[in-house]
Amino acid sequence: MNEETQSHVKNPQTWKRLLFMVLFAIIFNVAELILVVVVVFQFLMALFTGSPHERARDFGAQLGAYLQQLVRFLTYGTDQAPFPFDEWPSSPEVSPAPADDD
Repeated sequence: MNEETQSHVKNPQTWKRLLFMVLFAIIFNVAELILVVVVVFQFLMALFTGSPHERARDFGAQLGAYLQQLVRFLTYGTDQAPFPFDEWPSSPEVSPAPADDD
């Protein structure tokens, strides 16, 4: 191994990043399960009440933004670690549910 490669391998920041990546990969899988729960809940709300739950829709949008932050961190798109090391993402603009034309 050349000196440059050895310095990268011995860099504690690289190993710290690996630890965070493993942690955030686990969090990503948990967040996916939560997303499935939100999706099923929203479907049931639409089925039985005719419209999705507004707060669950906002949470789903926030969760989607959080999943995007996780992916960007895991793929080296950013060095900024997501929540809980940064703020929870605010809800992006969510368009209202489409009107039923039937």
